[in-house]
Amino acid sequence: MIVTHMRRLLTFGAATPCWDKQWTVVTFSVPEDQRDVRRALRDGLRLLHFGMLFDAVWVSPHDRTDDVVALARRLAVDGTVVFRARKVAGDDLGPVLDRAFGIAAPRGRYLRFIGAHRPVAERLAASSPCPAEALRLRTAIMTDWRAFPTLDPDLPAELLPAGWPRDEARRLCVQIYDSLGEPAQRRFREILSEFDPGLAGLAAHHTFAQVPALESPATRRRTSFDETTDRDRLDLLSGGGQGPAPCDPRSGAAQEA
Repeated sequence: MIVTHMRRLLTFGAATPCWDKQWTVVTFSVPEDQRDVRRALRDGLRLLHFGMLFDAVWVSPHDRTDDVVALARRLAVDGTVVFRARKVAGDDLGPVLDRAFGIAAPRGRYLRFIGAHRPVAERLAASSPCPAEALRLRTAIMTDWRAFPTLDPDLPAELLPAGWPRDEARRLCVQIYDSLGEPAQRRFREILSEFDPGLAGLAAHHTFAQVPALESPATRRRTSFDETTDRDRLDLLSGGGQGPAPCDPRSGAAQEA
């Protein structure tokens, strides 16, 4: 499950999804006395990168038909209808994108991510950090990056506004994270060796460049681990949790503590 989760973090944003010009549309009806079920269904749709047009009408440019059917079956929601659509009246996609996906929010997060970490990349290009600093910086940037697979609806290129900043954010993340692997590993081993020298010798770091090694049929499925961590992250992103703000330079230190 950990390998699956890491693969998702390391592959996100590597390619923009292709689009077959079709929408997956979900409508549902859940009785008022089953509010918990309704909330679980909405959370599940959001985790599948659906956007809410109206309270019980959700859309996605991805073909998630089978996933939605499985979600509805798991929650025992009988009043769910899933269909595929080709046409938006008037070909005006603006209201759909604004209302359902609110892409201004992830765009702002990407820009803050770039603003926080670009100076770090520039500094690393001029000098190498000590192992302790490398571990802190590496932890900090992954702490910030891990929010995007949940926050970003991962829209096809045709639906993204010009100058979408995800590529720049990912480039910075790969550059910083991978370049700090070796010194961060040394520091991690130093810390762990104080408690278990034998175990410390087994510790190794991973990089974005190692993603092909994580490819296997066993890692191409979504697990309950993903669903649980994503649901917790959604609560945090929507203001339901407490913690340091994303892109806060102190985030890495807080995570290590």
